[in-house]
Amino acid sequence: MVTGSTLKDEQAAFDAQFDELLKTHPGKYVLFKDGKPVEFFDDYPSAYRVALKKYALGEVFLIAPIVKSKPQPVSISWEAGVMIG
Repeated sequence: MVTGSTLKDEQAAFDAQFDELLKTHPGKYVLFKDGKPVEFFDDYPSAYRVALKKYALGEVFLIAPIVKSKPQPVSISWEAGVMIG
């Protein structure tokens, strides 16, 4: 991936590498830059501090948790805006 990537590019790179990251760093937070994992952290604040020191606010980077998401039940009536009563 080239420098000047967008957040969408970073998310796509993270998604493409997610299964491998889940095997090697489950439960961690990853700092992604230019389509590659830069560093892994135990919590979001630590990752964010390092990202700001390395890249500042003007650059695109992604911090994401490496966790398998659990499906959340959603009420269809709530999503559709249906109210009874």
